[in-house]
Amino acid sequence: MQDPTDYPKPPFRPQRQPMPGLTSKMSPVPDHGEKSYKGAGRLQGRKAVITGGDSGIGRAVALAYAREGADVLISYLDEEDDAKESQRLVVEAGRKAVLIGGDIQHPAHCREIIDRAVSELGGVDILVNNAAHQASFKDIADISDEEWELTFKVNIHSMFYLIKAAVPHMKPGSAIINTASINSDSPNPILLAYATTKGAIQNFTAGLSSSDGRRYHTRGANQPAANGAFSHYLLKVGLAISNQTLGAQGIARRTSVGLCLDRRRHSEDSHAESRGGDLHRACPRGR
Repeated sequence: MQDPTDYPKPPFRPQRQPMPGLTSKMSPVPDHGEKSYKGAGRLQGRKAVITGGDSGIGRAVALAYAREGADVLISYLDEEDDAKESQRLVVEAGRKAVLIGGDIQHPAHCREIIDRAVSELGGVDILVNNAAHQASFKDIADISDEEWELTFKVNIHSMFYLIKAAVPHMKPGSAIINTASINSDSPNPILLAYATTKGAIQNFTAGLSSSDGRRYHTRGANQPAANGAFSHYLLKVGLAISNQTLGAQGIARRTSVGLCLDRRRHSEDSHAESRGGDLHRACPRGR
């Protein structure tokens, strides 16, 4: 049995890359589950779209979904080498991998992502909104208008465009997973723009699940949602682990697979929260 805590731990040597950076240049190189994750066919035949699937949490989730039996479309900015490595891992697992580079701050590109998934995978069963832009500033005066707008366009506006485009193609039992952060509740002052968007994501997810729950979601005893229903989830990855890179991947991967499966518990205004290695599942409000 492999010890799940047996991975490199901070402190790591100081290192810096220009945005968006490359996985291959990190030291140590993050563990996405290449040697440890064992699939069990729990997502067999599903079709998933993952933004930021070229590296980090996105690659870990793509690997897990593929080993669970899903075909995957990987959206990325311009990190070709990282994207091809994620594609290799998916294909190695016996599943189809579609790559699409481009900037999700643009509405037209978001719609193209979904169109490609429908045409090349045959549909969309899972949408993982994972990609994000983050930059740190000591003072609000240091944040340019362009930086503020870019952070919102990439982190929250893109979710609106992608979900709006994906919903018409999603069948009963499909899942949408929006990645937030501990900054949603405890904003880090040096991450003001990023933290503000993560709070917006939390409210967006809760409001969307409630409004579309009334429109689509039909409940029955031990019955899946009907009439074109889909479930919305909020995946929160704590800052304490995401800053350690290696620990975050495994926790987010495990949580993401679980959210695709346990729809009834997490449907309508709910979230799953990962902090420090533990997964805490919150019940929907009002229950």
